[in-house]
Amino acid sequence: MKIEAIKRYDIAVDLYKHYNDILIKSTAFIYTIISGLAVFYLANQGVENIKILKYVLACAVVISSVLFFLSSILLKNVGLELNSVANELELDFLPSIKPLYWFLIINAVSMLIILGLGFKYLV
Repeated sequence: MKIEAIKRYDIAVDLYKHYNDILIKSTAFIYTIISGLAVFYLANQGVENIKILKYVLACAVVISSVLFFLSSILLKNVGLELNSVANELELDFLPSIKPLYWFLIINAVSMLIILGLGFKYLV
């Protein structure tokens, strides 16, 4: 069953909007969790075994950074599909995936910066 080009275009644009929505919500969630753990770590230095939390924070930051990088790589597939459909429909205007791509890259790099600063000041 072949899907007509206008339907494929509609699906690709909806997918892009869905990815954008998920990205914004997950970024806020990730930063909230990591910030909360960091504040808890800094406020409870006297608690026994609190040093383990430092490694949990590091793992969370690394996993988040990897997820952002992988998402930016996989996002190119949406862009290729949008370009393919736009060429079939001979569209002049096409939504750009570049802002979403760069937002993912910036988040991944910022997570690595947070990791570096965390090890510098929390060790």
